[in-house]
Amino acid sequence: MKRFLIFMLTLTVGGLVFAETVTLDEAIGEIAGDMKRNAKRDPFIEEGSMIVASNINSEHSRLSQYIIDRLVRELTNDGTFIAGDRKTLDMQQWSRDRDDEVYYVISGEIALVGDEYHLTVKANDDSGRIALQPPVKEIKRSDRSVTRFDDSWKQKKAYFGGRAGAVMNMFSLGDTNSFYEKGKVEQPQFSFNGAGQFAWQMSGWASIQAEFIFFTSKMEWSYEKDLQTVTTSDIVLPLLFKPTFWIGDILISPFVGPYLKFAWGSYKWERFDAWGTSRSGEGEVVFEVFGGISVGLETGWKIGPGFLFLDARYFFDGGRSRLGSGTTGELLYQQSAEKKSSVYRMHNIMLSIGYAFFGF
Repeated sequence: MKRFLIFMLTLTVGGLVFAETVTLDEAIGEIAGDMKRNAKRDPFIEEGSMIVASNINSEHSRLSQYIIDRLVRELTNDGTFIAGDRKTLDMQQWSRDRDDEVYYVISGEIALVGDEYHLTVKANDDSGRIALQPPVKEIKRSDRSVTRFDDSWKQKKAYFGGRAGAVMNMFSLGDTNSFYEKGKVEQPQFSFNGAGQFAWQMSGWASIQAEFIFFTSKMEWSYEKDLQTVTTSDIVLPLLFKPTFWIGDILISPFVGPYLKFAWGSYKWERFDAWGTSRSGEGEVVFEVFGGISVGLETGWKIGPGFLFLDARYFFDGGRSRLGSGTTGELLYQQSAEKKSSVYRMHNIMLSIGYAFFGF
């Protein structure tokens, strides 16, 4: 009659020290190989005994389940053992009705010791005697097979990050009394942006994020023989609501929120009359502080102590940016005192790549 082998795997601190570390998968393979070789040498363990993996203890349940599945595959791939399902088993019934059956319980641990994980596994028979005890395996702390099961970083409440990317600036003229006709603005125009961000995780799926964004923009437009260029520096301060969804190590986070924008810079214009004579002017630009709404999507992937992410967003300005001289604050007049020029900055599209660190 086949003897029944029950596996209760636990991952624990081991006592042996090896000069060389291995990966988690290598450690499981070596432990399974040692157990099979020793079982074949042991006259009391029959080939084809049934094994059941259960009662795994570790800091991370997904890591325990991974080792169970991997070890069972390794132990049963050549017929040395046969896998069974412990959920369908009544242990007391088996021991009461099959007194001649011998089974083994495997226990152990995996724990971080210094800069290494130590993995220990041992097999006890039904009387408590240790029948199989493979050597302790030392696993590299940086081994991705282990660290990917550590999801404690998902419980962090704060994270800090930065990003850089490109901006597509789009403008349109807004006032009916503008000297320049609507739609004459040359668009889109491109520039680069840099940003810092801080997020607070309010719950498992929702966070708020404050940001500081800096970028430059250059507006150029013409009407008949008139050419005007405005170059500005912009600071944007958004406050965003961000649902956060982690699918394994992948982040998907849409967001929406208001922002304030501050801008300053300079203007230059030039006009040629019918006789080829040119007139020009230049000066500082006064932009009124205004705000708007930002919407977008952030997708990321956990790497190291934080995550690498891509950020795509759309800014809709809710106010009107007016050109003016920095000394008087008045509107910039073109050609005559009756011809005003004002600019409505309609929207910006930003694409950025960045990295965020998990805080506390």
